[in-house]
Amino acid sequence: MIPDDEIAVFLTRFPTGVRDFVLHQKISDREYRILNPLELLGTQMAVRVLHALARSSPEQGLHFSLSRLLVQCLEYRGNRRHLIVEPWDLSDLRGDNLFQENRTQFARDCSEVQAERFRLVLSDQALPKQTEDDLYWGTFSTLPHVEDTFDDPVLGKFALEIHTLIVGDEEVESNIDVSEMRSAVQRAWGNYFEDFDIAVPRRQRRDLFKRLMSVAVRQASTLTERIAFAFVLRNAGSEALTRDQEFFSERERRLFDLRYGASEPLGKINIGFLYDYDDLHAELLNELASSLVRENSDSEWLLAEDVLRRHVQLLGELRDLRREVRADERRGTRQSRATRTPLPSIELSIDPQPDERTERPDANLIGEETLEWMRCILDRLKPRDRRRAQALLDANGDRAAAANSLGLSTETFNRQMRQTVRPNLESAMRLVREDEDES
Repeated sequence: MIPDDEIAVFLTRFPTGVRDFVLHQKISDREYRILNPLELLGTQMAVRVLHALARSSPEQGLHFSLSRLLVQCLEYRGNRRHLIVEPWDLSDLRGDNLFQENRTQFARDCSEVQAERFRLVLSDQALPKQTEDDLYWGTFSTLPHVEDTFDDPVLGKFALEIHTLIVGDEEVESNIDVSEMRSAVQRAWGNYFEDFDIAVPRRQRRDLFKRLMSVAVRQASTLTERIAFAFVLRNAGSEALTRDQEFFSERERRLFDLRYGASEPLGKINIGFLYDYDDLHAELLNELASSLVRENSDSEWLLAEDVLRRHVQLLGELRDLRREVRADERRGTRQSRATRTPLPSIELSIDPQPDERTERPDANLIGEETLEWMRCILDRLKPRDRRRAQALLDANGDRAAAANSLGLSTETFNRQMRQTVRPNLESAMRLVREDEDES
């Protein structure tokens, strides 16, 4: 946890009178570094602000406390990533790299489509139809777009269950081990939060968790602004922890929100979440901030906001096309690997044939590839099917041994596998493949 006495507030006053407050962490007597806004969540001041919120509204304090914890579980890479943080520049927005990354005719066609969209959007011939909120959120997040509250009773109940999972029966978290917390949440995700006492079907609980993470991103973005403002007030000699609307001018408030809060032009996503967006995005945001400290701030702000919106729109369209290109490439790969099994030739032979009723030595064995799939989807099965599948895995695919371990005859075990377990296995496999394709 970062001690409060390591945080310093640097103030810049521009010729227009606008003040800019920037928080730094002290490294040595003469060295400071600028804080990433999300680092404010790990300060002593964050705990004090949360306690102040809890005193005024215990429910609100608990929700903000939970959001502060959950943002530690955000994924930025892999199949379950919640936020999309990737470098991007003008060559990406023009679609130049679509064909370079995937050498297919479809990728070439998509590259040409993106190049035309780039020309239209930046030449005022195609305006975005979405609001800034929807546009920015849809481009940089794979999470559903929800409000930053737990007003939904089901979501509120789910939030309480997650809070209990992370901190137990404590009302306020003490020293939380982030790695253990992430592991606990991942395990709960893996078994579809089946231990949670909520009236939601098992298959819908992951979607509920994604909604919860959306709220966490929004609330954490609001919380960072509150913490930053508390440091500013402390530096100004005030002990208050609530935002005084008279402290900032209109321009200063927007500039402070852009640095530390849930700024409207950024879709209410704190800038700290998007830490690796590269130079172009940084330039667009810097121009937005700079417009607030110049004379003609209103007109320049609207212009900078419009330029940012157009670039983000193009980035969202690029990412949609990139998903289509990758899906097309996967389909092509599957088709190229698919081979038709030839029909067996019919040969006459006078050699004695073995009794067809005598089973081959490996007749009761399950292939290793199937066993590997079963290991991946075991947690998705119902307890009854899971017990039979586990018996097969323990027997390394030997049906006779699996049947014996369950006290069943091989014939009964095979019939159960054929009638119930195998269809459920195949259904679970399809769901896994669909999740991978969507990712």
